[in-house]
Amino acid sequence: MKKKASIASNLIGILKIRLLKFLFPALFAFSIIFIMSESAQGQDCSVVLKIKDPMPVCAPSTVDLTLEAITTGSTNGLTYTYYSNPELTIIVPSPTKVKAGIYYIKGVLTGSCRGFVAASVEAKVNDKPNVIIPNPVVKSLNGRADLTSSLITSGSDTGLIFSYWYDKASTKSLSTPQSTVNGVYYLKGTSGNGCSDIQTITIND
Repeated sequence: MKKKASIASNLIGILKIRLLKFLFPALFAFSIIFIMSESAQGQDCSVVLKIKDPMPVCAPSTVDLTLEAITTGSTNGLTYTYYSNPELTIIVPSPTKVKAGIYYIKGVLTGSCRGFVAASVEAKVNDKPNVIIPNPVVKSLNGRADLTSSLITSGSDTGLIFSYWYDKASTKSLSTPQSTVNGVYYLKGTSGNGCSDIQTITIND
């Protein structure tokens, strides 16, 4: 009976945190703390799980829920298990690479002082923007072309900030995209959430 009561108390605590996090997001911008105690042999034990939501990633990347930074500040010695439902019955098979969503981390403390605690964590995966170049081969005028022309990226997502590169890895910047000589270049469009797409364009006579 005691174990069932502890599980019920744990579930109620998680739901309360989810409600507070929804109503007052500013309070939980950095971390949430949920404390639950479960006595062992009459001993009063407290287990603390402190959660900081991981940084958003850009699709098609996934989120690693096992990062140490997510549970920094929690009780030492906790063993973590990851779930996809607040009842803590469906284990996440690959917590190192999850898609966007709400998940639940359960921390278990063993030894003379035993206890467990659970809290929610949110994984965010931002959409990758679309950079569209209708005509990937541009005719130059007197051996030069303007890569900043809006016609070149017509059809791309709105609000993108474009940058221009010599390489697909975007490590060598093109300093004069308004007057570019013949060659192969890369146009990178970055959205407000920091995600980007990059496409190739060729300039020739």
